[in-house]
Amino acid sequence: MAKKKISSNQPEIYRIIWSNIRKCQYINNISDIQLAEMLEISPRTLYNYDNEPFKLTLEKVQLFLNYTQIKMEQLISI
Repeated sequence: MAKKKISSNQPEIYRIIWSNIRKCQYINNISDIQLAEMLEISPRTLYNYDNEPFKLTLEKVQLFLNYTQIKMEQLISI
């Protein structure tokens, strides 16, 4: 089965969302360990998302939104 290619525009929204998650993490003094627990992933996966944000799933974004009470609009804003 061939891998589906991601268009060049798609990764940009992932980058924006992941960047905004990291900003929220910094502003709210959330450690990497706390963020990883919140997203139900390992701390190593956080660093993978730093390099490959398109691997971030909507499930993980929803976990973050639920935990922080931030609105999705805030995560997708530039």
